[in-house]
Amino acid sequence: MTTYKKLSLALALMFLLIGALFARATRSASPQAAYDFTLQGIDITQSNDLGNPIRLSDFRGQVVFLEFFASWCRACVIAKPAVEALHIANKNNDSVVVLGVNLSESPSVVAHFMRDKGITHKVGIMDNVGARRFNVTSIPTFMIIDQNGNIANVYRGFRLGMERTWQTDINALLQ
Repeated sequence: MTTYKKLSLALALMFLLIGALFARATRSASPQAAYDFTLQGIDITQSNDLGNPIRLSDFRGQVVFLEFFASWCRACVIAKPAVEALHIANKNNDSVVVLGVNLSESPSVVAHFMRDKGITHKVGIMDNVGARRFNVTSIPTFMIIDQNGNIANVYRGFRLGMERTWQTDINALLQ
């Protein structure tokens, strides 16, 4: 193995480890109301890829798991199977919604990404103004919104196995 390949491999491993160290979860000490957004929904069964608008308030009374992502974000791509697994684990539970929130990409790009990655959960597009209202400063960022529309948990970054923590935190809200 050449010195260049060894150095590249070492740097890649270093970035993965740093990302895992900085992936963190925070719990809201006091309820903070989530911004009631309206997203442009994506429907890959439509020829123009556009679906119905998605409003956070439409899910009042349910626990909502939000995933803020972009198709070009490597960590977001790595997290996608975990988010989809969370959706599949909860798809028969009317009390839980998994919602992907794409940041400012075109509907065609998002729809292509959904098809390519086999994404079956709801996905909508949010502009950067909406993301700032959620204090999304890096992606991927994940949030759990409780049944009353309050931010219950925030997870910045991704590490393998996080879906177990997400499910545990969702289950605690359902108790």
